[in-house]
Amino acid sequence: MKNLQIYSILLLFFVGVQELVAQCPPPQGEALQSFCGAALRAQINEPPANLTDLVVVGDNLQWYSDAGGTTPIPNTTLLVDGQTYYVSQTTTGTQDCESSLLAVQAVEKYCNCVPNGGFERDATTSTASGYSFAYYDISSGYPNGHQQCQTDLNSIPLQTKNNLDPVNSSINFSNFDCYAYILTPGPDSFMSGSSTTQIRVEPNTPYNQRAIGLNDLAAIGSMSVMTKEIIAGQSFSFDYALGMENTTNTNLPSVVLPFFKVQIWDQNNNLVSEQCIAFERNSCRFIEAPGGLGLNYTLWTCMELDTSSIAGQAATVVFAMSDVKGVGAFYGYAYIDNLGNASCSNDVFGKVSIDEPTGTAGSSACSLLAPVNQDPCLAPVAVQSGPFPISICGEYDAGRGAYLNNLALDLYQNGQLVGSLVNPPITPTGQYCFNVQASDISVPPYGSFTYSINADFSCVTTNFTDSAMTTGIPIKICPQAGCPSDVAACIVAGSVPSFDLTQKDLEIKGSMPAGDVLVSYFETEQDAHQDQNEITNPTAYTKPLGSYTLYARLDYNYSAIGIPAESDCYDLVSFELDFMVSPHLPSNLSDMALCDDAQNGVQTFDLTSQSAAILANEATPANFTLT
Repeated sequence: MKNLQIYSILLLFFVGVQELVAQCPPPQGEALQSFCGAALRAQINEPPANLTDLVVVGDNLQWYSDAGGTTPIPNTTLLVDGQTYYVSQTTTGTQDCESSLLAVQAVEKYCNCVPNGGFERDATTSTASGYSFAYYDISSGYPNGHQQCQTDLNSIPLQTKNNLDPVNSSINFSNFDCYAYILTPGPDSFMSGSSTTQIRVEPNTPYNQRAIGLNDLAAIGSMSVMTKEIIAGQSFSFDYALGMENTTNTNLPSVVLPFFKVQIWDQNNNLVSEQCIAFERNSCRFIEAPGGLGLNYTLWTCMELDTSSIAGQAATVVFAMSDVKGVGAFYGYAYIDNLGNASCSNDVFGKVSIDEPTGTAGSSACSLLAPVNQDPCLAPVAVQSGPFPISICGEYDAGRGAYLNNLALDLYQNGQLVGSLVNPPITPTGQYCFNVQASDISVPPYGSFTYSINADFSCVTTNFTDSAMTTGIPIKICPQAGCPSDVAACIVAGSVPSFDLTQKDLEIKGSMPAGDVLVSYFETEQDAHQDQNEITNPTAYTKPLGSYTLYARLDYNYSAIGIPAESDCYDLVSFELDFMVSPHLPSNLSDMALCDDAQNGVQTFDLTSQSAAILANEATPANFTLT
């Protein structure tokens, strides 16, 4: 009986511990998170990053500097590159039960900086830290020039909005316009009259608790604008979902329907990139919400804009969601999330991408050029490639309800279209590869080329079409050298060592047309790369006896091929040049004679017995071989 009581106590203790663990789970968050340093953040008017910039979901968070949880630190503690921080939570209603610790390592990054890109830093739903908002509202219609996606946002007389609107599904949207508001997880309250459940925040991002909304269902003629300062990377992406009112009046022009527009401006107020999505009645990208709401919406998707030309620099992103009022009144709203870190888990609109080129000038095994390493925080550097043919490959996704109708590659030189190819081989999973021949372009197949891929998509059930376009990292078609053989130059004793290096020209020019390229020679690799201190007497190159490594640089003969000179467009190879004294054979070698004792006319001679006599005049016999 006593043992039974002990077992009961142990069982109760074990169950109690299990319940305590279940009641006190640790907070949730990614174990490795990135942040931007203080210097970069200062460029976009952001304070240095602290613990609140780490995305951790939990109640009553407490941070510690040690894994044992003995040294608490405030959430205003500045982040340090490579440092690991530890955080617990105390869940409401658990009688001050503090959880175990979640470890989070912070790593500094140097571009694609979008502080509070997921709106997770905001403790309340009344502010969006690091963002600014404005709106335009007029009952009689928009100013002249308001033409859906053709609208010049700079011409709209916007009014600053200091406070966000509340998140409250009971708002009478027919009498009140929400311009900007923080969203929390849950179904889209704007679709409360529909059997469709749209999600307010992007559903596939781990630990995602917030998003931002622009505009609402009130078709009283409003445009809501949000701006965000960032440090650009190679591209800028974000997740979004749209809701736009449809109309059965097909006589209305499309310019009166809602639109969503995104622009990126550099620090000198130059437009870098923009994209606009307008509602189209026959588009398979939108889903008609049941319930007679007249509402069409998109699933969560992502948008990516090219910012490679300003990578590492400060920029401003502008988001504009516009109703339309005038001929008719049609509302539109946008949900936006994960700025700079889009999940891109569901492609609603078709897209196309290009793989990064991997070639180098002089793709032969003996080339001394290294592959170009692209810095994601700098504008892309043109990738050097050997001669045509070249391959330009990538992937596409037709998106919701559509198929690929056409895929085209356009090549440009100095801004002029010089070649086009269409419909390359495509795999069932959406990979494509254009194989571009020299005959496919209308100019000499040398120098720098830019290119773009254009994809046209068609809806499966309607005649609606749309397109996507992307540009690739520029390519420079540079000379490709052949591999020269080493040289052994024999010099008569007492004479000055000399060799005609131009005898190697044809080897180095390889398969290149001889008149299209020029060869120059250098004594150091650094000089060859920098094209300085060229050997000025290549036809009579002199050096003391010995072995030397020489470097041959192959450049275009620009005056012959008729294209502008390119910087850093060459190939480089090396070869060994050995100057040695010609051997001096003795003139008085002894004859060799053997008796034919077997009288069969055959005898065996050991020629190596003469080696010492043959090399007797050489100061270093070991440098010679006899055959």
